[in-house]
Amino acid sequence: HQSINAHILCSIMRYLYLPLLALLTTSQTVAGLSLPVPAFGVNARLVAKPERRDELTALLLQNRASTLQNEPEALQFSFGPDPNDPLVVHLHERFASRHGFDV
Repeated sequence: HQSINAHILCSIMRYLYLPLLALLTTSQTVAGLSLPVPAFGVNARLVAKPERRDELTALLLQNRASTLQNEPEALQFSFGPDPNDPLVVHLHERFASRHGFDV
C-alpha cells in the first residue's frame, strides 16, 4: 500500500490518531448467488496544524489519486472535514482484501 510520506504528514499535523482497521463485507456474485466477501477498511482521524490544513488537504487529494490509479484492490478513498472542527479530517479507505491493502 502506498502511503503518504510520514515525514511530510507529521510536519503538517498536530495529532495523528492511529487508524482503526476493520473488516468489512462486500458481495460477489457466484453462480447467480450473491455471496459475502471480506473487504478491508482503514479509518483515521487526522488533526492538522492550523497553518497547514490546506497542505494536508492537497496531500490527501494527491494520495487519493495515486491510490485509486495504482492500487488495483483499492475500492474507495474518501476524506472530509469534521463538521465541528475545521482542523480535523476524517479519512476512509476500502480495499477488496487485506492483501490489497498490504501490497
